[in-house]
Amino acid sequence: MNQTSVEIFEAKKKALEKDGSAFDTQDQHGKDIMSILMRANSQAAEGEKLSDEEVIGQVSVVSKYDKLQYSQELANKFHSTFAFAGTDTTSNAISRILYLLATNPQVQEGLRTEITEAINTKGDSILLYDELVALPFLEAVCRETLRLALQDASVPLSTPVKGIDGREMHSIMIPKNTKVFISILNANRDPALWGPDAHEWKPERWLSPLPQAVTDAKVPGIYGNL
Repeated sequence: MNQTSVEIFEAKKKALEKDGSAFDTQDQHGKDIMSILMRANSQAAEGEKLSDEEVIGQVSVVSKYDKLQYSQELANKFHSTFAFAGTDTTSNAISRILYLLATNPQVQEGLRTEITEAINTKGDSILLYDELVALPFLEAVCRETLRLALQDASVPLSTPVKGIDGREMHSIMIPKNTKVFISILNANRDPALWGPDAHEWKPERWLSPLPQAVTDAKVPGIYGNL
């Protein structure tokens, strides 16, 4: 994972140096969190810039025993902030928290103060799990974010469907606490996305450009078209 993280960092760094952006065909036009971080870091004042090791430390899991890329001192210092896990659960919650903190600077400052004081009190930049969950304001931020995630939602449909009364519906109202089951099998075998041979096992389909409908589907996940 560390090797992969370094490769991602180097690729985005080259793109950033080349044309002032970190865009590529797989990161939805530079809107992924690492591109945003690196773009902001490149524009930061000299004394506020993160080092390359610190930036990589936000995406990679670097253990204190890892000697592939960094010394033990750096590995202890730059622990992981974002890991390749929980793509559609934890990452969604973290993204929502980051957005809310960005739009509520007073709350962001209060949370930063609590975490900074905990680090200074311990005298170590790494807080263990039990120490993190003991921080009351951090717990409050997480709980409040998840609380508001449970609310009525109107979900737009990619294509309209007919209701039992014959009317065409372009969205579905889902009351909060409703259990929703996603048919991954249906999404992966939908002829509207994959074409008339959607139910056939054809490995060669991956050796040529996928249908535009698949690449435009914007299904969330590491492998968005799966």
